[in-house]
Amino acid sequence: KKLLDTETASKEYLSNLSNGINVKSYGAIGDGTTDDSQAFIDAMAAATLENKTIILIPCGTYNLNHVNMDITAYRFIGDNTKRTIILNSSINAPYGITCEHITFEGGSPRNSSYYEAGYSSDFYSKTVALMVTPRYPNASVTYKNCIFRNVELASVAFYAHTNSEHMVECTIHNCIFEDIMYNCVYHCCNIDYADVKGNLFRNIGDNTINHLQIGCLKLADTSNITEMEVLDGIIEDNLFDTLKSSYETEAIAHQIACNFITVQAKKIVITRNTFKNMMCFGNDREGIYTKCDDVEISYNVLENAGAGEAYICCKGRASQQLETKAAHVHHNILIGEYGEGIRIYGTGIIHDN
Repeated sequence: KKLLDTETASKEYLSNLSNGINVKSYGAIGDGTTDDSQAFIDAMAAATLENKTIILIPCGTYNLNHVNMDITAYRFIGDNTKRTIILNSSINAPYGITCEHITFEGGSPRNSSYYEAGYSSDFYSKTVALMVTPRYPNASVTYKNCIFRNVELASVAFYAHTNSEHMVECTIHNCIFEDIMYNCVYHCCNIDYADVKGNLFRNIGDNTINHLQIGCLKLADTSNITEMEVLDGIIEDNLFDTLKSSYETEAIAHQIACNFITVQAKKIVITRNTFKNMMCFGNDREGIYTKCDDVEISYNVLENAGAGEAYICCKGRASQQLETKAAHVHHNILIGEYGEGIRIYGTGIIHDN
């Protein structure tokens, strides 16, 4: 109800009217047709000159026309979540980014040079709403009260060059991700703290896709290619509804990884989430898939949420022979017509499910 309020301006927008840079002051029209990309670029240049970081976006539909924008750590604040709309964004935020009360509709093809070896082939020419690979230290990503829809990938952050280039914090609160073809949040990098609460992930994937990773929330790297991890975090009170991929035969086993959540972490808590309608069959089809030292999975509801190793699958990292050091899985409800329930590799406690 808070997210979908279309009548009132956001408190964040009103409170920053005096110290933010308004894109309409630099020529933005917001009619959905006019190319507003230069107005955004000029507004950000003015913010830099005035030593400001807040970019204000009034209600309107802004066509950024696929123009590439490499930005520093700006805070973009929309007037209203459903009435402040950005079309065809091509925003690269290597220093991090904050977005509040904005709808991102569609995206733009990405330059392959932004991706590291091991991932490039999957994401060449794919449309992405926000590219946030942390190429500089101390980057953080925050999305609050935003909508991402009708795009192939919503938010992508790949590991860059050294371990010092990581996210300090990944915060995603009260957002809607819907009608996304591949991944909603694909943050494959080191993250100090992840805070993902109160979001809706709906209608993700495509039943014609037969070779890519598909998922709602991917934090750090569970591929065994790197040791990227989350140091600490919580995934709480989210709704994951409908995840789709093509049927995976034995001939193409493990070519598709399709999960509601995947995370590699030192420590993570996954609690009070709801998962339903995984329309996928094959090897790597788990509702919650973790590779963690210490993981607690509790008070979640999973309905028809996995046809791979299990609805809930806990492993350790490759360097630990895939054995979890401590998994605590309790008070979850699992309902389904197919698949397995709970599987732990290593040490764990399972009770009251």
